[in-house]
Amino acid sequence: MLLNFTVRRWLMLAPALAVIGVLFAGGLALAASQSLGYFAPTGENALTLRHYLSFGDDREIYASLWLTVKLATAATVISAVAGSALALGLREVARRSLTINLLLQIPLSVPHLAMAGALITVIAPSGLLARGAYALGFIQQPADFPALISDRYGAGIVLSYVLKEAPFIALMTLALLARLGDKYEQAARVLGASAWQRFRHVTLPLVAPARLEDH
Repeated sequence: MLLNFTVRRWLMLAPALAVIGVLFAGGLALAASQSLGYFAPTGENALTLRHYLSFGDDREIYASLWLTVKLATAATVISAVAGSALALGLREVARRSLTINLLLQIPLSVPHLAMAGALITVIAPSGLLARGAYALGFIQQPADFPALISDRYGAGIVLSYVLKEAPFIALMTLALLARLGDKYEQAARVLGASAWQRFRHVTLPLVAPARLEDH
């Protein structure tokens, strides 16, 4: 009986799984064949490894990899610090109001691409902040606004990730703090620990698992 139910369940899922499998596997196969030199529209029909072997002589590959590592590291560190600080700062308010949790969930529903597009309209040299600074007389023209888009440091990219990830880390940290309560911190306070000592030796070790689970 159980076997028949399992078979029927997989048969019901088969059409959807077939479509997903064909599209996913087909995309991977197409990308792999093109990387190996098979791309009929351009007349390349012979398989070759020269594209992979050329990586070693392409400095742009290493530059892009190094830029990716730097941006990912910066975004992760800033998100972890900002998310944890946000959770600790809103800890007491979040206990009494569900609005905080709702507001923190809003950025999670925004795709990364949409977040990037919104940031362009805000922090670009012709964006809202630049125009506002110009209108208030802080800069002589909108083009004088600091370059945060397409800059050499990738500030806009990092900011886009931080705005997405910091609220998620804050939510995870708030949930953990709500589950644990403040009994450990109160015990440390009774034993004479200062605010910094309570944070360093009690609160931070407790919220660290929430950040690790996120990554």
